Amino acid sequence: MFNKQENNEEQNFWVSYADLMAGLLFVFILVLGAILIKYISIENNLMGQNDLVNDLRIKLLESEDNLSNEKALNSELLLKNKSIVLELEEKASENQKVILVLENKNALLKDTTNSLNISEDEISKLKDLVLEYELRKKDDFNIIGNLKSDIENKSNTISLSDKEVARLASIILKQKQKHKSLVDEFNVAKSKIKRLTGIKVKVIQEIKNKLGKSVNIDNKSGAIKFYSNILFDQGKFKLKEKSKTVLGKTLKKYIKAILYNKNIRKYIDKIIIEGHTNTDGTYLNNLELSQKRALEVMKFLYSIEFKNKKLLERYVSASGRSYSDIIRFKNKRENKNASRRIEIKFQIKNEESIKQLSKYFNKAKI
Repeated sequence: MFNKQENNEEQNFWVSYADLMAGLLFVFILVLGAILIKYISIENNLMGQNDLVNDLRIKLLESEDNLSNEKALNSELLLKNKSIVLELEEKASENQKVILVLENKNALLKDTTNSLNISEDEISKLKDLVLEYELRKKDDFNIIGNLKSDIENKSNTISLSDKEVARLASIILKQKQKHKSLVDEFNVAKSKIKRLTGIKVKVIQEIKNKLGKSVNIDNKSGAIKFYSNILFDQGKFKLKEKSKTVLGKTLKKYIKAILYNKNIRKYIDKIIIEGHTNTDGTYLNNLELSQKRALEVMKFLYSIEFKNKKLLERYVSASGRSYSDIIRFKNKRENKNASRRIEIKFQIKNEESIKQLSKYFNKAKI
């Protein structure tokens, strides 16, 4: 009985032990499953993070490439900008030089413009000044000469008092001062006329610069010439058809250079188409022929297209000179072919008066 009870207890023990172990195994399996699930979850997270890291790495590499490209592009742009800046600086330097040249030309133009503003009254006054200078110079020298002679005579006869010597010295000093003042005025006027005489030279140079080598003009007078044997038949005044093309091109360029350029036109008084002949035949017959030829060229000029033909009416005229201005060889013989010509010349404002005054001043000696 006792043994049977012990066997039951032992059997219950092992049943309980088996249940415990089964419970522990179940718990172990649950823990292991939880660990496995956690591991799988962590592994998935790690894989996702790795993918994210890889994406970030790829984006970083791409951004580095973009940054490198941007740096290269910026470097290229910087070089281009530097090149553009240098080019702009060079152009600015060139523009500055051009501005300086233009300013110098503008100053010169203003100076010549101011110099040219001389009225007929002023020219008349300058002539009077020259005449007054000549007369007063003679009077002053006569007075001084008489005083010197008087002093010499008196010195030979009587001894002069200090007062008389002082008075004579004062008279001589005043005359010298008057003479000096007159000389100064004379020199100022002479300088002004010298500037005026240089205006035509400047105008000729401006016209030459404008025309270049397309039209040959006289360096001294600024005139252009056409020989009559090219333009007309012997003894005739009608233009040859074959001469009109060259004549038209040259006339148009020359007239436009003078009248359609305000910087030149403001100096111009008139443009003259002059007909010239040689000495074959009588003066009156040649005068009529030269006038008809000049007028024929004038008519041809009006047939050329110009924007403003009022300028032609205002400035251009025609004149026949017969053989009053023939051309000679160096041995003084007449060059008959060269004398037969059409000459187109311009005259600046007050040119004749300036020439007369210039002769006055060249003759006057100080």
